[in-house]
Amino acid sequence: MPDKVDSIKQGILNEYSIWLEPENDVALRLGKLVEYFALSSGTATFKPHVTLVSGFNDAPEILMKKMKILAGNYKSPMIKFLSIKTKPKYFQAFFLKCERTDALMELNLEAQKLFNHRYGYEPHLSLMYGNVKNTEKKLLLQKLPAISLPSLSFKAAKISLWHAKGRVQDWVLIKQEKFGKV
Repeated sequence: MPDKVDSIKQGILNEYSIWLEPENDVALRLGKLVEYFALSSGTATFKPHVTLVSGFNDAPEILMKKMKILAGNYKSPMIKFLSIKTKPKYFQAFFLKCERTDALMELNLEAQKLFNHRYGYEPHLSLMYGNVKNTEKKLLLQKLPAISLPSLSFKAAKISLWHAKGRVQDWVLIKQEKFGKV
């Protein structure tokens, strides 16, 4: 059985995550970008999202209560994108780097406290998962249609609890909550 690091490198997880998801037209346009990368490189598709906090394994009932508290105490954060980036990480092969707004960073800090999971937070929206060589990444970027990053910004109206167990296509939405403060 592979250890946790090897599993992550292969895109296999067993943990819960809290996501901020776009809605409506922005969700469709971001979904098409994820599809572009998946079809161009033979990688998996997934719902576009900005992970707020991840890597915990409490009972789902406890996690849902914590998420409801978090959603009730905060306003919907605005998600703005600064640039398209790539890293040599399976879950960040291609991604949109998010602006580190006060609202988003405060929400993340509170989520880290509430879910008792601390780590350096780099807000982003992944466009592709996979172990991809730099030469292939360069080709994908060259063929990428023009993107208007400001038009992809969105206000995260709700947060979602996901169980990321196994490969991407096996991940399951557990619950969503709307933000409570106006």
